[in-house]
Amino acid sequence: MQRWQCGVLAIVVLAAASVAPAGTMSFQDYLNEMHKPGRTVNEFPNFTMILTDDGLKYYYFTKPNHPAHPGVIIRTIDSQSLDTEGHSFAPDAAQPAFKAWMCQFSCPPESGDQRN
Repeated sequence: MQRWQCGVLAIVVLAAASVAPAGTMSFQDYLNEMHKPGRTVNEFPNFTMILTDDGLKYYYFTKPNHPAHPGVIIRTIDSQSLDTEGHSFAPDAAQPAFKAWMCQFSCPPESGDQRN
């Protein structure tokens, strides 16, 4: 995937995620849904990773000190693929930070995008 393709992918994800229509889950809804007994929770300096009981979904939640906060990235693993979905609840000014964070999960290394 070329760098411009990764940018287009991130823009599409951001366009879908930046405006949450009525009836969709909020950042807090996702967080509440994931904090259940039996889930594996790993805390990092600027995000929290939660693994579902079946081990097939990883949820990454930004913390307040993360430039893309509030945002969540969901990675689903199955025998055929690895899917990545992002939801940004941050103001417009934080969307470039969310795009960069999303790209850390979904852009291939050869794309030349900035990864940490």
